[in-house]
Amino acid sequence: MSRKLEPSTNNDKSDRISQISTGIPTSFLLVVPFVLQIFTTVEITGYLSFRNGQKAVKDLVTQLRHEASNRVTLHLAHYLATDTGRRIMVRRVG
Repeated sequence: MSRKLEPSTNNDKSDRISQISTGIPTSFLLVVPFVLQIFTTVEITGYLSFRNGQKAVKDLVTQLRHEASNRVTLHLAHYLATDTGRRIMVRRVG
């Protein structure tokens, strides 16, 4: 029952290929790998663009938060430096 291994020939390879691809059109075999490659490339590009967009929005929000905080601090300091601001502070403290 032992089988002797013989070197494969070109006919053996073509027989295997014809057995595998029986019933599958050649155009399908040629088109599918390219479609999968394009789909994968588009998906990866979309994912990376989305992640980059999220990072950009996060950075922008951080900058806006700091700018708003600085403006509030500046306006509050200016207001408290005026006579009206000092009178209000004196009334609230005292």
